[in-house]
Amino acid sequence: MKKIFPILAAAIIGGFSGNFIQNKFLPKEIAPLTISNSAEFKPANFNYLSTNESLSDFSIAAEKTIHSVVHVKNLKEGNLVNNKAFEYFFGYQYKYAPQMGSGSGVIISSDGYIVTNHHVIDKASKLSVTLNNNSTYEASVIGSDPLTDIALVKIETEEPLPYLSFGDSDMAKIGEWVLAVGNPFNLTSTVTAGIISAKAREFDKNQSFIQTDAAVNPGNSGGALVNTNGDLIGINTAISSQTGSYIGYSFAVPSNTARKVVQDIMEFGTVKKAVLGISAITSPELLSSNYGVEDLEGVYISGVEEGSSAKEAGLKEGDIIKQIDYLEIKKFSDLTGYLASKRPQDAVVIKVSRNGKLSDFKVVLKEKQTALLPIIGFTVKNLSPEDQKRFKIKNGVKIIGVPVAYENYGLIGKVVVSIDDKPIINIENHDTIGMLAIDKKGDIAGGCTTSGLSYKMAGRVGDSAIIGSGLFIDNEVGGATATGMGEEVLKTVGSFLIVELMRQGKTPQEACEEAVQRVIKNAGDRYKDFQVGFIALNKAGEIGSYCIHEWFNYQVHTAKENKNYKSDYYNKA
Repeated sequence: MKKIFPILAAAIIGGFSGNFIQNKFLPKEIAPLTISNSAEFKPANFNYLSTNESLSDFSIAAEKTIHSVVHVKNLKEGNLVNNKAFEYFFGYQYKYAPQMGSGSGVIISSDGYIVTNHHVIDKASKLSVTLNNNSTYEASVIGSDPLTDIALVKIETEEPLPYLSFGDSDMAKIGEWVLAVGNPFNLTSTVTAGIISAKAREFDKNQSFIQTDAAVNPGNSGGALVNTNGDLIGINTAISSQTGSYIGYSFAVPSNTARKVVQDIMEFGTVKKAVLGISAITSPELLSSNYGVEDLEGVYISGVEEGSSAKEAGLKEGDIIKQIDYLEIKKFSDLTGYLASKRPQDAVVIKVSRNGKLSDFKVVLKEKQTALLPIIGFTVKNLSPEDQKRFKIKNGVKIIGVPVAYENYGLIGKVVVSIDDKPIINIENHDTIGMLAIDKKGDIAGGCTTSGLSYKMAGRVGDSAIIGSGLFIDNEVGGATATGMGEEVLKTVGSFLIVELMRQGKTPQEACEEAVQRVIKNAGDRYKDFQVGFIALNKAGEIGSYCIHEWFNYQVHTAKENKNYKSDYYNKA
């Protein structure tokens, strides 16, 4: 027994430590989103081969792609390590162990913009990107859209980078060959081939995917799906698997959707959603049995929202959408997938079948007219002019849907004006937008808009005070502007304060941070319930920004380019 115990102890320690090192210190591949469905699917993209191309040689497309696909590593703050064995044998103390995840990304511009999945960069405390030549760079998140699972990150490099051009995913055909390129299981620059097995595959959130049988595994998330020309036609995102690994099908976000999301993030700092404003019955069985509809190809309109783009264009309940622009519509995901590539104010031509006759309608798309209130789950919309006249109010949102638990309370049609004494203006709750500008001579100018929050309401200050506190220019020093809760900016005269701090020698960044700190000190614990953000510019052209909570973005425009930046923030808890 005296000989056996040391051997057993060594075996236990050796096995445990090996597992510990594997789990705690080596990067864990970020798995594609797992799809649960009666049928199992996986994303992929593909493009048509001409008769002059080889059906078996994809080397040109692979060579073009692998240098533009990168390895993305996501460092997250970890949880306490609970390691009783290490504590017993070595006196190991509990520590916070960082968690490292790895996925893929695709370079889309020579100056370092990279598209990947939202779930690859989500909750990262630090991001790094490794190129195919093994060079590693720190990356910053420019913006992200959880709904489409698309994110945009940026690395700074002096050398121009190889990149992929977006292809037209609408033109991809079922049965065409595609390549999936990524870093599965930390195996860098891995290429797999398959065909497009389906398009407009629909899952939760009405997302529309390209389905392929090109092998996609953990670590492939955010990687490229390309056609045989090496054009980017999808971002590999999801698999359906009971094991977490590839079993036959994978799914990719179509390139037209990804491109639109990226363009929105770069231009606006957020994603603009365009909707028709219709409800639809998507079950062919229901249409046939309950509605007696024989034409089952297309989208059957069961309702049209008041004030929506569909309503204004003349679409009606009972219309069957057969085509949008050049795209034939056979099912609901065909429609939602195409709309995901459009912005508000884009015009489309919709062909519908009405009473057996085909008619074209020009529709100018609008932003989503409804929103879901958090926690309580009410579906609401902005007040129409008729609603404002009827209820004798200018601000608030109208309830148009409630969870089952509230169905008997008579809430449909009522107006929500505040939640926990916080006013509800509209579904957007837009805040003030400010602008600072400097010319070649170093002269500074600024501008500021008012917003819904500046309406005169009980206990609130008016427009002039908010604008006056939200913008201040001193051409000898610099300028500053603010957004967020105007009263809180007013209490500290925040923009004026920033300029005076710059006059005392602080940089724009330092001045913005101190101004936010003063707002927080003045508000106490209330700071958790509102947002304030500042940007500042001095005579040297230096820029600073800071805010209380995450997701305050600002854009810098020069003669060469527009860049969107995510501001640093205080509340990182």
